Amino acid sequence: MCLLAVGGAALAVEAVSAPVFVAGTAPDRRRADVPMIKVAPPLDEQRALHGVDQPYPALLLSMLRDQGAWYTPFTQPGMTDPYDIRSHHRQ
Repeated sequence: MCLLAVGGAALAVEAVSAPVFVAGTAPDRRRADVPMIKVAPPLDEQRALHGVDQPYPALLLSMLRDQGAWYTPFTQPGMTDPYDIRSHHRQ
């Protein structure tokens, strides 16, 4: 019984002493200690359009232009054969 009381008191003190960041409780705010991307890296258009037939779809070009620093699967090689429809993995 004594161990339970001591353990419970220790947990209560720890919870009060330091606020813990819980993701999702304030979705409109970022933590202050995380890095921020100030300038988007240049898009490798040749890699992003690899395996797409010309004329390139206007919607794809527009999306790639407006992509910014967000991750996009269009610039990365995906799965290997038989799912490699854009031939990223073929020699």
